[in-house]
Amino acid sequence: MARLDITGVDIHLGGRAILEGLDLTVQEGECLALLGPSGCGKTTTLRTVAGFLRPTRGEVSIGGVPVARVPPNKRNIGIVFQDYALFPHMTVAENVAYGLEARRVPPDQIAQRVGAALEQVRLADFGDRRPEQMSGGQRQRVALARAIVIRPDVLLLDEPLGALDRRLRDAMQVELKQLQRDVGITTIIVTHDQEEALSLSDRVAVMFDGKIEAIGPPAQVYDAPGSLRVMDFLGAMNLFEGTVAQGRLVAGPHRIDLPEGVRDGPARYGIRPEHIELLGMEAAGIPCTVEELVFKGPAVAVLARTEDDRLLHASLPASAVTDAGLKRGDPVRFGLPPRRLVGLTK
Repeated sequence: MARLDITGVDIHLGGRAILEGLDLTVQEGECLALLGPSGCGKTTTLRTVAGFLRPTRGEVSIGGVPVARVPPNKRNIGIVFQDYALFPHMTVAENVAYGLEARRVPPDQIAQRVGAALEQVRLADFGDRRPEQMSGGQRQRVALARAIVIRPDVLLLDEPLGALDRRLRDAMQVELKQLQRDVGITTIIVTHDQEEALSLSDRVAVMFDGKIEAIGPPAQVYDAPGSLRVMDFLGAMNLFEGTVAQGRLVAGPHRIDLPEGVRDGPARYGIRPEHIELLGMEAAGIPCTVEELVFKGPAVAVLARTEDDRLLHASLPASAVTDAGLKRGDPVRFGLPPRRLVGLTK
């Protein structure tokens, strides 16, 4: 494993800037998720690290060694694609051995390393099978074994779970996270799935328009995104805009208590639906009328309309909704805990 540095990288394709002055460091053994909307530059970043694209300007370094002008086959990088890219005419063991054979590793070492890699992905007894005889999750693990068996300095995962159904994807998220931690390879995962990025990574980088707008541990980026579009991209939110005066946000008829130390003046604050509290009708809070209830297992999504015709989204424990006997048309009061309100820019 090795540290990866991307410094001041520009990528222009077809006369259009895809990456602009991109700076990014991934520490040894770290798993970083690149997250963003389609066309933001996350896959271009992955292809640049792999060597499939050459920067117009800037440098890519692996373990302190510049590689921007080094061809892909000379970089010690493992890649897992969304479609797995397994050779159908080869057995599982032959697929995993392919990269080692290309590197002219002695046959006795190939057998040992292939066996160890299949053991790591829990496919030790599947070496003689062919890809079509395996499930989607098993083929994904074969692709991972083929990528890690070469002992890469950096592992690149391009939408690795995108072809799986939701239930299998959830199971593979746990397996992939455990595998990356056990192997300890410096890893970049590209995904458009917010939940996947937050659950798999040590840090998340959110990209827009070829630049990184937010980066940090998953909980930090989710709970304190800083900008409106990062918060909106990472999940549902409620936005309040108005003027801060004496520690409260005045937004239409609402007077919302804010965290201590905020400055007076124009401001906008967001709050996640799961952070909204259901209050008793006698309590101070935002009065609303329930418009819709959507049962989601342990939680209920509540869509309510405020007195100033604002739609408020809350995600409440199913037990709280049942205990309160909430139904469409009922009046409710919602509380916005000050510690959960996030100040937002642009």
